[in-house]
Formats: sequence, structure tokens, C-alpha cells
Amino acid sequence: MDKELIQGIKSGDKKAFNAVFDEYFNALCAFSYKYIPDQTATEDIVQDVFVAFWEHNKEFNHINAAKAFLYTSTRNKCLNYVKNELVLQKHE
Repeated sequence: MDKELIQGIKSGDKKAFNAVFDEYFNALCAFSYKYIPDQTATEDIVQDVFVAFWEHNKEFNHINAAKAFLYTSTRNKCLNYVKNELVLQKHE
């Protein structure tokens, strides 16, 4: 199943993408909520991560690589968000 899913993603299959989205969206939101306790912000970040995931769909050869991309990208975007918020607070 995982191999078929990755092949579908690599070929641009929207059903395969939706399957990954449905599988990981809530988990990624919960993961990002640990960094940013704002549900709206975390959902926006995770949506941005999935846009990047779609744009890089040809790069994944295994479901673990896709999952690593999703979690690493989410963490990095959360850290950037926190850093940006600190800068904004500093200048207020």
C-alpha cells in the first residue's frame, strides 16, 4: 500500500495526496500545537507544509521520506513562526 501511495503522489494523483493529507493533517496539527498553542496558526502552517509537499512530490521514494519531510517542515515552520513572533513583540 505504501509503495502504491508514493507512486501515486509522484505521478500527481490527487487521491493519493488526499490520503496522505487525511492520514497526517491532524497529527501534524497536534505536533505543531506543542510549539504554537494557537489552533488557527498551526492549521495554516500545516496547510503550507502540504502545499510544499505537493510541490516536491517527485522527490519521495518511500513513505518514510514523505513523513520525515512533513514533520521536519512542520517543525521548521513552527520555529520560524515563533522566532517571527518574538521579533514582533520586541518591536512593539
